[in-house]
Amino acid sequence: MVGTVVRALLTSCFYFAPDAVPSYEAGRYHIQGSIKCRSNSFAIVDALQKADIHAVGYCLDTETLSSSSSLNGDICTLCHRYRRRVQFYIRHPRDIVCIYMRSNHLRRKLSAFPQSIDWAVEQQGMLNFFGTDSHGTPGLLHCHACVNQKHPPKRAAEGASPQSKAGKKARV
Repeated sequence: MVGTVVRALLTSCFYFAPDAVPSYEAGRYHIQGSIKCRSNSFAIVDALQKADIHAVGYCLDTETLSSSSSLNGDICTLCHRYRRRVQFYIRHPRDIVCIYMRSNHLRRKLSAFPQSIDWAVEQQGMLNFFGTDSHGTPGLLHCHACVNQKHPPKRAAEGASPQSKAGKKARV
């Protein structure tokens, strides 16, 4: 019983933050974001490991977003913040989705979920004309090592046909 409460409290420190406004592709919306930790990443990961959670993955109700891997591997060596990049497709950004942290004996909702992706975009101020004020909010300040971290390879949307990128110039 105590272990269940401890794991619930620790997993409530994790949340989803969109990295970009959803983009419409082949009849669905492509969502790119990150799972982050709102507290001291090292302390939370250490406490999760003491609660016998050493590797986690993330999923929706219907699909896996990331395979299980070590929590320590997702802590930036420069800024010391936790970040696991994820991406997925949804029918519409107003649809309610639920993102879960999962381990071998755990499946817990991330903080604030279930919720729509539109809500998450609004919370991040991504559509604000003048951007957001991130002074005094370290989780919103950008680390160049985290920003340059690549998203996992894109999976094709259901029913989408692969498109050739031949002949397109890369933007610098």
